Amino acid sequence: MSQSSTAGTSCGSTKTVPYHEQDSPLDLGAVAQSTVSMLDIFQANPRFRDTRMVLELGRYLVAESGYYLTRVTSTKDSRGKRFAICDGGMNHHLPASGNFGMVIRRNYCLHKVGGDGEPERIDLVGPLCTSIDRLASNAELPRVEAGDLRCFHAALDRHANRCQERRTDSVWHGREMQRLRARPGQSPVQSNLARMGV
Repeated sequence: MSQSSTAGTSCGSTKTVPYHEQDSPLDLGAVAQSTVSMLDIFQANPRFRDTRMVLELGRYLVAESGYYLTRVTSTKDSRGKRFAICDGGMNHHLPASGNFGMVIRRNYCLHKVGGDGEPERIDLVGPLCTSIDRLASNAELPRVEAGDLRCFHAALDRHANRCQERRTDSVWHGREMQRLRARPGQSPVQSNLARMGV
């Protein structure tokens, strides 16, 4: 590293997002307590005394703000198991299918939209003709029928949506849900945040 002072240092935080039921939210207080002393040592070095530190929180800030909705188109029973076929799957939400670097596949947190029912064990699968298009395995959910909506949590993530086909991005603003539309040179999120004055 050069002996001259560094004007700015950007740190990727890799903060944990609780995607699965067994995951615990990150204890920010504990992280701060263990990090502050290291930053003090870093900036005590004359080369870094005037360095501006930037912590990139990335998906940690937004991932839990997004949800992925998919509708059950049909159900079936096969070899002692019950399946719900959904209109979206790994073509929309690749991580939930376990095909994005997950060594041991675990179900994402999800729930049934609007309504209860007797709990059952069921596999949720997508519309693709492959056995790996599986959104949830042996998930305990209220009784699933065709037409039901399933909601996957923590879906506002750079990896969650890989295909634009049949997908609509929307945002809640006050009490109104608005469809995101991109302006030239901007992403849909940038365009709508600017329009709403955020």
